[in-house]
Amino acid sequence: MLGRKKVRSQIIQTIKEGSRLISIIGTAGVGKSRLALEVIHDLRSTKRHTYFCDLTQAQSEIGVALLVAKSMNVKL
Repeated sequence: MLGRKKVRSQIIQTIKEGSRLISIIGTAGVGKSRLALEVIHDLRSTKRHTYFCDLTQAQSEIGVALLVAKSMNVKL
């Protein structure tokens, strides 16, 4: 990903240091989802469980919880 190597490396390092939740925020179209998916791909060889959760459809706190659970295959 052009121009994102430093940010990608920082996110990966943060996860390796023990962070359990990373939120990538920014305006529409800047590549947040693509960056997140590339980080997940980079971490695939590690033993860490990583999940991508697109929250754009969430309209409430319950909606966020349901989308996160769905992305992790957790039944509520």
